[in-house]
Amino acid sequence: MAGLLKLDDYKTATRAAEPCDLTEVVGRFQTPLLRYVGGILNRDEDAQDVVQEVFLCYCRFSQRGDAEAVRNLSSWLFSVAHNLSQDVLRKRQREKKAQTELAAAPAPAEADEGQAVDTIIRQAASERALAELRKLPEEYRQVLLLKIVQDMTLREIAKVTGLSFGNAAYRLNQGLKELARRLKEAGVL
Repeated sequence: MAGLLKLDDYKTATRAAEPCDLTEVVGRFQTPLLRYVGGILNRDEDAQDVVQEVFLCYCRFSQRGDAEAVRNLSSWLFSVAHNLSQDVLRKRQREKKAQTELAAAPAPAEADEGQAVDTIIRQAASERALAELRKLPEEYRQVLLLKIVQDMTLREIAKVTGLSFGNAAYRLNQGLKELARRLKEAGVL
């Protein structure tokens, strides 16, 4: 059964958290986390992305000096993996709903050609904006995605990313400026 830990993996995974380096944490938990997340998402590529993000979260967490506060490293890692997996599932549902709505939308009538052209132009601009967003440095892209796609507040973004409120606001502002600059260069704005 996908997603179930083997007994040996469970014993290893439930050891109490102790300060250790990222290489040791990845070596200990990568396979059990991939099994767990893979069982939830049913896509290896998505599972690998989620597990990688779990380790990045742990790295950021430990760099702040909070890693010693974790009583059970296994529980913490699996909790983060679970939450990130749920985010992926919610994103899939939103995408599926949007595709369904788009497919169900009636084709524009000939009288609405102007509106159809406007829709096509807006869609092309949106696709270009997403492409440019993906090219932004990670520090800006992450904050922009949380704000634009997830509609999070700055406080929520700061909490999720581990940034201070001011740093989250700065990155959001700089990311928006850089995205606007790129879109102007591309002729979208």
